[in-house]
Amino acid sequence: MFGKPAVVARYETQLANEWQILENEMLDTLGVSKAEWMDFMQNYRYKYDAFEDNLKREERRNGQPLSNNFKNLALQLFQKINMNPGKVDLIRNESSGRRLHASRSAIYVSENKLANDTPNEIEASLLHELGHIVNSDDEFIYFLEKFYEWYGKKSNGFLGSVIKNFYEKPAGTKGITAKVFKAVRKKIRHFQEKREDTWAALYSIVYARALLSIYKRMRSKYKDRDSETHPSFSKRIRNLQYICSDMENDPDMRDGQVCVR
Repeated sequence: MFGKPAVVARYETQLANEWQILENEMLDTLGVSKAEWMDFMQNYRYKYDAFEDNLKREERRNGQPLSNNFKNLALQLFQKINMNPGKVDLIRNESSGRRLHASRSAIYVSENKLANDTPNEIEASLLHELGHIVNSDDEFIYFLEKFYEWYGKKSNGFLGSVIKNFYEKPAGTKGITAKVFKAVRKKIRHFQEKREDTWAALYSIVYARALLSIYKRMRSKYKDRDSETHPSFSKRIRNLQYICSDMENDPDMRDGQVCVR
């Protein structure tokens, strides 16, 4: 395989365009420019650093070590995709109720909840979480929430105007403010999940099919509906079905070879 497969390039361009539109909508709602938003994140990055360091320290203190089998599987995956494993901490967490989740530089793993998954399904799930890290998803949501908390009163957008007027209006206005903010955050988090499903799937049709298998199984077990943080299983399945179909028609991807990007 020489160069990036056409299907990978097409989906990456599509996602980049979708994100640009969504980010512009967010900035308009917050009433800030891109430069102001970047300055805000830069000026308060130390707070996220402290937040993540504390999170990792607590999980290591309260958790169990990962099994050698899991560590070996993760190491093999990093080698396949040509990623330095030293850039990501793998930390066991059996108390969160989630199979896996990621912060900026760590993946938290429930081996108990992955016990019945195939190796391909585990690797695909790890890739999804790596996508969150590569795209700084957790950090972005953290700053969005802190902007709402700290700087909403200085904003000139719709959300800002609601927050500014909060103290001059009767009780109940806070609910309106929260709804506006939650709508912005929900759209971003749903896009992040779609992007990282796609990011993981585009490494290989094997991983795309593995994610499909996971979500179909989860759809049969849990309620199939949008949440504040994740789109419905049906939406995620539909996205992956399109990707699988496109990969099957791409001679560079249909054989299951891992695409190093």
